[in-house]
Amino acid sequence: MNAHSVSPRRLHLAALLLAAPLLLLSACNMSAAPSPAAQPSSAQSPNGQSPGDAAPTSPAAPSTSLRPLGLMRITFSNIGSGDAAVKAEPLPAGVTPQSIASVGGIQLQPISTGSFVLGTRGAGGMRYLYATFKVRNASAAGVAYATNRTNLTLLAVGTLGADGMTALSSVKKFDGTPADPAVAPTILPTHGMTFDRASNRAALLGGAQDLQVYSEAEAASLPLPGGVTRAFPYGFVVRNSAVSSSRTLSANPAAGQFDGVVTIAMKLPLQASATDDPFSFSLNVEAVDDSVTRVTESPEEQGAGSGAATRASLLGAGTQVATLCGTSYSGSNDVFVGSATTAGGAGFDRRAHIGGNMALSGPVPSYAVFGNTTASVAASSGLLSNYRAYPPTPGGTAATLSAASSAGTTPGSSLNVSGDGSFSFTPKVGEGSGSTDTIGYSVSDGAGCTSPALTASAPITGRVWYAKNEAPAGGDGRSATPFQSLASAVAASSAGDTLYVYRGDGTSANQSSGLKLKANQRLIGSGAALTLGAATLRPADASGAPTLGAVSLSTNNELSGLGIVSSGTGISGSNFGTLTSSAVSVSAAGGPALDLNSGAVAGSLSSLSSTGSSAAGLNLTNLTGSLTIGGGSISGAAGSAFNVSGGSVSVTDSGSVTQGNNAALLSVSGKHSGTLTFNGALSATNGSGLQFDDADGTYNVNAAGSSLTLNGGNAGLNITNDSSGTFNFASSAGSASITNPSGTAITVNFSQPTLNYGGSITKTNGSNGLVIDGNAGGTLTFSGASKQISSTGSNVPVNLTNNNAATINFTGGGLVLSSASGTGFNASNSGTVSVSGSGNSVISSGGAAVNVFASRIGSANLNFQSVSANGGGNGIVLDNTGSIGGLKVTGTGAAGSGGTIQNTSGGDGAQTGNGVYLHNTSGVDLKDMNLSNHTNNAVYGSGVRGLTLNDVNTSGNNGSSNSLTYEESSVHLVDLGGTVSITNSVLNGGAYDGVVVRNDTGTSPVLNLTFSNNTISQMQGSVNDVRNTAFQVIANDGTANVTALSNLLTYWWGNAMQVSIQGNATGTAALRSNRALQTSGALAAAGGIEVNGGNLTFDISNNTVAFTNGTAISIDKNPGNTYLNGTISGNQVGYAAASGGPGGSPPQGGSWPSNSNSGSAAGTGIYASHTGLNTTTLKISNNTIRQINGTQAIWALIGDDQGGGGGNSGSMNATITGNNIAEEGTLVNAQRTGIIVQSGRASGVPAGSFPDKDLLCADLSGNSITNFNSRIRPNQRFNTKMSLPGYTGISGDTAGVNTYLTNRNPGTVNRAAATVSGGGGFFNTPGGAACPQPTVLP
Repeated sequence: MNAHSVSPRRLHLAALLLAAPLLLLSACNMSAAPSPAAQPSSAQSPNGQSPGDAAPTSPAAPSTSLRPLGLMRITFSNIGSGDAAVKAEPLPAGVTPQSIASVGGIQLQPISTGSFVLGTRGAGGMRYLYATFKVRNASAAGVAYATNRTNLTLLAVGTLGADGMTALSSVKKFDGTPADPAVAPTILPTHGMTFDRASNRAALLGGAQDLQVYSEAEAASLPLPGGVTRAFPYGFVVRNSAVSSSRTLSANPAAGQFDGVVTIAMKLPLQASATDDPFSFSLNVEAVDDSVTRVTESPEEQGAGSGAATRASLLGAGTQVATLCGTSYSGSNDVFVGSATTAGGAGFDRRAHIGGNMALSGPVPSYAVFGNTTASVAASSGLLSNYRAYPPTPGGTAATLSAASSAGTTPGSSLNVSGDGSFSFTPKVGEGSGSTDTIGYSVSDGAGCTSPALTASAPITGRVWYAKNEAPAGGDGRSATPFQSLASAVAASSAGDTLYVYRGDGTSANQSSGLKLKANQRLIGSGAALTLGAATLRPADASGAPTLGAVSLSTNNELSGLGIVSSGTGISGSNFGTLTSSAVSVSAAGGPALDLNSGAVAGSLSSLSSTGSSAAGLNLTNLTGSLTIGGGSISGAAGSAFNVSGGSVSVTDSGSVTQGNNAALLSVSGKHSGTLTFNGALSATNGSGLQFDDADGTYNVNAAGSSLTLNGGNAGLNITNDSSGTFNFASSAGSASITNPSGTAITVNFSQPTLNYGGSITKTNGSNGLVIDGNAGGTLTFSGASKQISSTGSNVPVNLTNNNAATINFTGGGLVLSSASGTGFNASNSGTVSVSGSGNSVISSGGAAVNVFASRIGSANLNFQSVSANGGGNGIVLDNTGSIGGLKVTGTGAAGSGGTIQNTSGGDGAQTGNGVYLHNTSGVDLKDMNLSNHTNNAVYGSGVRGLTLNDVNTSGNNGSSNSLTYEESSVHLVDLGGTVSITNSVLNGGAYDGVVVRNDTGTSPVLNLTFSNNTISQMQGSVNDVRNTAFQVIANDGTANVTALSNLLTYWWGNAMQVSIQGNATGTAALRSNRALQTSGALAAAGGIEVNGGNLTFDISNNTVAFTNGTAISIDKNPGNTYLNGTISGNQVGYAAASGGPGGSPPQGGSWPSNSNSGSAAGTGIYASHTGLNTTTLKISNNTIRQINGTQAIWALIGDDQGGGGGNSGSMNATITGNNIAEEGTLVNAQRTGIIVQSGRASGVPAGSFPDKDLLCADLSGNSITNFNSRIRPNQRFNTKMSLPGYTGISGDTAGVNTYLTNRNPGTVNRAAATVSGGGGFFNTPGGAACPQPTVLP
C-alpha cells in the first residue's frame, strides 16, 4: 500500500557561508568498448568516446581560503580534461544574497569529482558529471552552531543572465566562447552516476543519490531574493557522511568535524561535434532547509533495480519517495511528482524537464471526511486538482489528465472515482475521530505517463450514525445504508457521536420507544441541517422533521430538527450539562413536555405542548442558559402548568399555557433569577394562578398579542417570600385580567419587587382584593383602566401594610373599591403610595373609606372622584403622610358627587368620631362632598399643610360637646399651614364652632387661608346653651393671612366671624363682602365681625352685618401686641326699618328677623379699641349704619382697661370719614351717640395705678348722622391727649372743639368733653396734618 499523504513541505532559505577551494580533478575517458578498465581521456580537448567509467580521485589541496557565501555559483571547468576542476564563488554584483535568521553559515569542502561518457555523440550520448562536498554545521569563521540542521538542500535557482531560462550560466565551449543557447536546457540534473562495466550502462554512484525533486507549488512558495528569477523544483540534499540513516548535521561540531556530504550531479548531451560540447558552466543554487524527509527516484534508476525504497527505509518510517513518470515503484509513501521543470518560466512555460509531461503542482491532497458519512468531492478539488499537464513540446497542446481508482483504499470503505478526478468516498463502518482511511487512485495523462497506485489520506472527524424508519433491514448505520430502527443507531453509538434521523415515512415507526442519549451526543433530525463543525453534511429536508418518542438526556447533548411525541415526558434530564436545541417540537401527553433538573439550556424549540400531565406541564429546576419556545400549548396539568425553580434560566414562550385544575398556572420559586417572557396566552380557570415565591428574575406578559386571564378558582397573582424580581403584566402591551379568585386577587408580601400590572382587576366576591404587606422595598404599579374590588365584612379591598421603603402606585384610573364594614383603601407604614387617573372611588359601610397612616403620599397624589363612608370611627384618615402629595377628592362638579361621609362615632377628643381626620398631612383637596353626623368633628386636622375644601356640605350634628376643651365643630383645624382654601361650601351642624382654626402649638406655620362663598346657617346650641363662632381663626404663633370673601353666615352664638392674632403671631385679615345675618336669637354679646389681638393688618370692607345682639363690627388691639392697622369701609350695619332687609329667606328656612334694632340690639355698630403700648392705625369710612339699639353707632377708644400702664402710653390714629349713620333703635337712650372718640379709660384708681396718658389722633370729617341724640362726642379723659387735624383752639376749649367738628361734619350736633389735668386736652396735629393712615391690603 502506497501512502501518498504528506505534510505540507516548507523550504527554508539557508544563507550558506561556503568555503569552496578550487579543485583539480583527474578524470578518465572511457573507450566505447565494453571493457571494465577505465581509459584516460584527453587532457587537451573533449572528444566523443565510448562510454567509460572514471574512478573518483581525491581533490587537491584547496587553493583558496574559505569564503562566506549565500547564493552561490558552483562552476565546473575543464570538463572532460585531465585537469577538470570545480569551484564555488558568490554570485556577482546585482544579485543580493538573502539572509534568513533561522539558517547560519555552512562550510563546504570538496571531496571528489568525476565524469564519464556513454552513448554516441550527437545521437543521445551523454557525459555524466558529479562533484562531492563535505559539509560542516558552522559559520564561515568556523564558529560551530548550537542547533542541529536536517535536510539541508542546495536548490537550483534561475538568475538574471542565466542561460536558456535554466539555473545554469556561463555555459562555454573549449575555446571559451559561449555554447549554443540551446545547449543549456539540455543539461539535466541526476543522481551521482558511475559506469557499470558489467552492463555497459550508467549506474548509481554508491551513496551519491542526492538529487531531490519537488512539486511546482513548493518551489513557487519559496521567497526569492533580489536578482533571482525563479526557483526550480530540483536540488541536492545533504546527508550525514557517517550515518547512512541520517541527514542531520549535529550541533556544536568540533573544528574540522564535517558531518555532512552532498553530491551535485548533472548529465550533458554529447554534441555532434566535440568542439561544441560544454567545457565549463556554472550551477546557481540557494540553500534551503526542507521540513520533510524524502528521497527521489531518478529516471536513471527506474525499474526493478530502484534503490529508492531502500534509501527511504534507512531514513525512517514516513520518509516520502518522490517518483517521476515511468516509475514502477510500488513501495510505501510514494509521492508521484511526475516531472520536474529544469528550464522555463513560471506556469506552462516549460523548456526542459526530467520525467514526463505532467507534474505535481500542489500538495498531495488530504480529504477530511466524517465517520459513517459519504463524502462527495468535486473535480475542482478532486484527485486531479494537484496535477498539471504540460505540452509535450513548448507551445504545444497539453494532454487531458484522468483519474481512476486503484489499490490502497481502506478495506471496508467505499470509493467511486470519476475520470475528471471527482469522487465519492464512504469510510469504513464505525470509524470516527482519530482514524484515517486511505483513498487509492492513479493519475494518467493518456500519453504514456501513468502514476503508480497513489493514496490520499482521509482523516476522519466525528462520527454520525444514521437511522431511517423506512430503510431496508440490515443497514449498517452509514449515510447510504442507514439503520432501520433508531434503537440500533443508539446501540451502535458511543459518547460524543451524532445520531441522524431521516424523516422516513413521517411516522414514529421504529423510533417511538424511549431514547437515552449518551454523553456529548447530538441527535439531529431531517428538520435541520446536519453539520459537524463548520461543515454541512446534509441540508434540512424540505419535507420536515422525523417523529420519534421521548428523549432522555445524558450530558452536553444537542437536539435539532426533530419532532418528539411522547405519551409521558417529552424531554427529561438531570445533571445534564448543557442541552443545545433548535428546530425541535415537543408534544407530551400525560407528562411534562420538559422535565429538566440541574443543567443549562441553549437554543430554541419550535413548539412545545403538554396535555393532561400528571405533574407539571413543564418543569425546569436549577437551570441556567436561555430557551426560546416558538409556539405550542400546555394544558390540563395536575401540577403547575409551567414550573421554574431555582437557577437563572431565561425562557421566551410564544405558545399558550392554560390551567383548569387546582394547581398553579405559573410557579416560580427558589431564587430564580432569569427572564421568563410569555408572548402568547396564559389562562387559568382554576387553581392558584401565578405563584412567585422567592423569585428574583424578570417576568413578562407584556408583548403585543400576549394575554393573561385569571378567572376561576383561586387564580390570582402572588409574589411572596423575598422576591426581588421585576414583574411586567400588560404594562405596555398585551392584556391581563384577574376576575374573582376565591382568595386575594393580588398578594405581594415580604418581598421587594418591581411590579407593573396593567390589566384589569375584578373582585366582587367578598374577600380581600389587594394585599401588599411586609415588603422592604420595591415599586408596585397597577395601571389598568379597571380595578373594581368589593369586599364583604371587614375585608379590605386594597390593604397596604408595613411596606417600609416600597413605592405603590395606582395609575390609569378605574379604581373602584367597596367594603361592607372594613377600610376601603388602607395604607399603613407603606412607603410611598399614589392613586392617579379618573373615575376612582371608594366606599365603606362600617369603616374608613381611606386610611393612610405613616405612609407618604406620592407626587401623583391620591386621586378619588368619590369617597364615601357610613359609620365606623372615621371616613377618611390621613395621618403622617409626608409633604410630597395629598388626597384629592375631585367629584364631578355636582353637589355630593365627591361622596358622603356620615355617622362616625368616637369619644370626645379621640381620633374616631371625626368624619375626616387629618394629622401631619399636606395637599388635601376635598370637593363636592357631604359630611354629616359625626360625634366629634366633620373635618378635623392637626399639622395640615395645604388644604382645599370646595363645595363641601356638612350637616346634621357634627360634635356632641359644648366644651371649649374639644371645640367640636364642622371644620376644626389645629396647627394649620400652607395654602388653605375653603370655598363654596355649606358648613352647618357644628357643636361649638362652624369653622375654627387654632394655631397655638408652637410650630409657627405660615398660613394663607381663603374662606369664600361659604354658608353657615345652622349650629348646635340654644339660648340656654350658647356655643361659639361661625368662622374663627386664632393664631398664637406663626403667620396667618386670612381672606374671608362673600360668605353668608346666619347662625352663631359668639361672633359670626373672628380673626384673632395673639402672642408672637403676625397676620393679615381681609374680610370682604360677607353677610353676617344673625338668626339664632338675641344673645348677649353675640357679635358680628371681630378682629383682635395685634401684629395684624386688616381690611373689613363691603360686608353686611345685621341682627346682632352685640357689636356688629369690632377691632380690638390687645396689650401684648405691637400694632393693629387697617380699614373698616363700605360696610352696611343693620337695615333701615322701612327697607326690605336681606330679602328672600334664610338658607335654613323660616324668615329674617325684623329690621328694628337690626344694627345691634344691645351693642355698638362699629367698635375700635386700643389697649396697651404701641399703635393702632385705622380708617373707618363710608359705612352705612342703621338701627343701633345699643350705645353708639361708631366708637373709637384708646385706654387701659384697669388703669396703670406703668406711666407708659399707647397711641391710636383714627380717621373716621364719610359714614352715614341713621335710625336709632327702639330703646330710647339719651346717651346714645352717633360717633364717639374716646381717649382714656382708667383714672388711676385704685391707688398705685396710673391714669391713662395715651395719644389719640382723631380725624372726623364728612360724616352724616341722623336721629341720634348726641351726634359726635370727642371725649378726652385723664392725662390723654387728643389731636384734631387743623384744630387751633386751646386744649380745654370744648366749645371750640364742637365748632371745629361741626364745620367738618355739617349738620351734626357735637358734645365735646375734656380733662386737661396732667397735660391732657385737645391739640392740633403737627402742622394741621391729617392723622397717619393705615396700610391698605391688596
